Amino acid sequence: MRSIRLRRRTEAASASPGTDPDVGDDESTELGIPRKLLPVGHRDRLERPALARRLRSAAHPRFYAAQVGEPGIAADVEGAIAHFLAAGLWDGARISGLFNGEVYAQRLEERGLEIGPGVDPFLHWLSVGWDERVVPTVLFDEGFYVGRHPDLANGPDWAFAQYLRAGCYARGRLPTPFGPNYGGVPA
Repeated sequence: MRSIRLRRRTEAASASPGTDPDVGDDESTELGIPRKLLPVGHRDRLERPALARRLRSAAHPRFYAAQVGEPGIAADVEGAIAHFLAAGLWDGARISGLFNGEVYAQRLEERGLEIGPGVDPFLHWLSVGWDERVVPTVLFDEGFYVGRHPDLANGPDWAFAQYLRAGCYARGRLPTPFGPNYGGVPA
């Protein structure tokens, strides 16, 4: 039994993704990411190791396992990703608790960008939004986070990437001012 109701993404599977002269639309990479769900001009990025690293950083196996009713993958990042790419992506499940498709689309629009028809918003974010440094959630305030952790301003990653990779697992790395110690009030 599934813990939430998932809807089929028939529009993602049936929409015309456009054509890419260099890459077949029905192919997928060794990770299993379908090329046709990425923006046409960015399908070559599937071959880059950075996309796989980004997916691993953004994946929250416990969050995903609870959605799809598969407790066996709750502690297995690779297993959760494999399940997501085989079934969850098509069922509308979210592998990242810190990705919200509506927030992402709104923030893209503010920058004059959009997600094309047939393109999966999460995969678009991994391939385009990450490079544009679009934070796809209201659960992370980049200015607040960098203000509390100024060492990140000169780090190799942008603040949200660091938060996904390590900060969300570190004690005391609050992503917004609405955490338990905001305003000096103890937890």
